[in-house]
Amino acid sequence: MSLFVFLSHMPKLGIGFPIGSFSVTLFYFISGFLISRSYENFRARSSVPALGFYLDRLVRIYPGYIVALLLTILLIKIGRSDFYSIGAIFPPPELSGHVLRWNAYLLRLNMDIPAIDGPTWSLAAEMQFYLVLPLVAVLPFPLFAALVAVSMGVQQYAYHTLPPGDADWLAYRSLYGMMFVFCMGICLARRDDKRFAWLLAAVVAVQIAILAIAYPMTKPFANYSITAIALAVLVAVPVVDFAVRAGTPWLKPIDRFVGDLCYPIFLVHFPAMYCADLIYPQGKDLPPQWYALALGLCLVFALALHFAIQVPSEKLRYAVRGFSRRKQAA
Repeated sequence: MSLFVFLSHMPKLGIGFPIGSFSVTLFYFISGFLISRSYENFRARSSVPALGFYLDRLVRIYPGYIVALLLTILLIKIGRSDFYSIGAIFPPPELSGHVLRWNAYLLRLNMDIPAIDGPTWSLAAEMQFYLVLPLVAVLPFPLFAALVAVSMGVQQYAYHTLPPGDADWLAYRSLYGMMFVFCMGICLARRDDKRFAWLLAAVVAVQIAILAIAYPMTKPFANYSITAIALAVLVAVPVVDFAVRAGTPWLKPIDRFVGDLCYPIFLVHFPAMYCADLIYPQGKDLPPQWYALALGLCLVFALALHFAIQVPSEKLRYAVRGFSRRKQAA
C-alpha cells in the first residue's frame, strides 16, 4: 500500500486510476481491524486502557514521524526552488512558525494546516481515529450502527452536493466521511458477533449498489477519488479476511519485515523525491534514472528509519505496554 501511495505521487507516470486514494482507504480499513483488536487487549489488561493505548500509539507513530518531518524541513530549507518535479505538483508549504508548530502536533494536517511532509495528512486522520476509538469501542451496537450510517451519509452528501475541493476534504480527507471505513474494520474484527457481521455485509451491499447504480445515474465523478474509495471498501473485506486466515509459517518473518517497512516508506517517499531532484537536476523531463534514484533513495531512507528509529522505539513500546507482539498484531 505504501508503494502504491508512493507511485501515486510520482510525477508524470500517467497512472489513470487513483491508486493513492485506493490504498489510503484500504489502510483505514486495516487500521480499524487491527487497532480495535489492539485496544481490546488494553481493555483486558489495564485498569486505564485508554491511557495505555494513547501512550502506545504515540510511541508507535511519533519517533519516525518526527525524524521524517525534520528531514523534510531540512530539504525544503536547502532546495525549495530546485524541486522541479514533485514540487511543481505538490509545492512545499511555507515554513512559518504556525505551520511548523501544528505539523509537530500532527492532528490538524487533514484540516486547515498544510502537511510539510505531504502524505502525512492521512496520518492526522489516523490519529483522530485513535483519539475517538475508546469511545467508539464501548458504544452500544445501535449507536455504532448509527455512526456508520451517518458517516456514509456525510460522504455521499459531500460527493453529490459540494464542489470537488470541498467534497474531497469532507468525504475523503476528514474523519467525518471516512469513519465508516474504520468502523468496517472494527466490524470484521468483531465478526464473531453476528450483529457486526450483518452490519458489515449491509455496508458492503450498500457500497455495491452505490457503485453499480447510484454513481452511474448521478455521475458525481468530478472528485477523482470517489471510485477508488468505493472499490477499496469492496476489496478490503475479502483481502483482509484471507490474510488473517491464510499464512505460511516460513513466510511470516518476511511478511512482518515487509509490513514493518510500510510505515517508513510512507514517511520518507516525499523526501526521497526531493533528494532525487537535488541530485539529478535535469529540468522538467524525467528520465528513467530519476525514477530509479527516487525509488532507491526511498528504500535507503526507509531502511535507515526502520533500524535506527523504529526498531528501538518498538522495543520501548512493547516494554511499556507489558504484553508482546505475539499476542496481538498492532
